[in-house]
Amino acid sequence: MTTTLTAVTYDAGVTLTLRDEDAAEFYALPPLPVPEPEDFEPPDVIVTDVITGRTWMVSRFGLAIGNCQCGCAAYAEDITESWEAFLAKDAGTGSPSLLDL
Repeated sequence: MTTTLTAVTYDAGVTLTLRDEDAAEFYALPPLPVPEPEDFEPPDVIVTDVITGRTWMVSRFGLAIGNCQCGCAAYAEDITESWEAFLAKDAGTGSPSLLDL
């Protein structure tokens, strides 16, 4: 089964079609702290869109609705090329750091 997830990107938005397991990982991410500290890096998950085969890093995204701050939106970044390079490096030389992305 699949689940669709609509996310904000750096320049627009995207609707991802995810395996239910990938969607469950996203929904299991903890809520964002309110207020969000300046240096806060929200936790993320790496998912694959089953329609396009592209790899995305998805995290929660703060969304202001009226006087409420909601961390229920999603932010997605297409990391397909850097993820493929990461996997190739991992296969060839051992386990690289995620900082290599």
